[in-house]
Amino acid sequence: MPAGKTGGDFSPITQLPPTTNLNSVAIVGDIDITSDTKKVINKMKQAAQLLFLNGDFSYSEDEQDTRKWFSKLFGDYGGRILGSLGNHDLGLSDVYKNLFNQNQWTYSIDIKNIHFLVLNTQRWKPGEVTTKNEITLDLEQSIQRGMRFLIVLQHVPLKGHIKIKSNYFYVKKTSWEEAYKIKKVELIISGHVHNYQRFPKNTDGNVYLTVGTGGAQPTVLQSTSGLEKYFKNKYGYLVIENIGEDLIKASFYDKNGNQLDSFNIESNR
Repeated sequence: MPAGKTGGDFSPITQLPPTTNLNSVAIVGDIDITSDTKKVINKMKQAAQLLFLNGDFSYSEDEQDTRKWFSKLFGDYGGRILGSLGNHDLGLSDVYKNLFNQNQWTYSIDIKNIHFLVLNTQRWKPGEVTTKNEITLDLEQSIQRGMRFLIVLQHVPLKGHIKIKSNYFYVKKTSWEEAYKIKKVELIISGHVHNYQRFPKNTDGNVYLTVGTGGAQPTVLQSTSGLEKYFKNKYGYLVIENIGEDLIKASFYDKNGNQLDSFNIESNR
């Protein structure tokens, strides 16, 4: 059954219990299971006790193969895994929920002074979408709780921020972008496009990242215009570091653990 048929897949935004014992989290999308994938995931497991997998997990439509995929990559991992639904994950949505021990695809979680909001970009019907008002309210409530940083994860990038050959790689949700501007979200992280891209901070304080480097075959860009950093054939992962401090850091590491990009993130509040 397609995603979006149960509560929490689009609405309401489920607030998960906060956590205060983490200094870093690791993030990647578009994973598959290749020799590159194994290197990326192994480094991520060493880097953090919470992994955000930002969609397109095993690229399999078979439940047994998918459970084997999970066991091979994460069977020895003692930390927590949270997922963002990707377009290749729809048929096994409930299986992934079980594997990640989560009951929803639209949720948020406070980790020390960072509010992470995870949204579902896989839309099946006009009414099945998280609204601008819901997003704005979730972000506003997190600010009222004292969250200094707002980070959004969504599998498919917003249209207009990724210059590639096909509109298939975009999601038309301009109201989401408006919400990010209104609440001055510091960082919006997507996958779906199989490379690493960082756009410079815009006038609203937003930085857009693509981290679709988990092991799937690289995507070729039509243009790299406007990018501050871009890596095509580099498999790797993102780490949000220094959580709880006044200045946090986002760093992109390759599959061997070499740092390829790093930038500090100041609070917009």
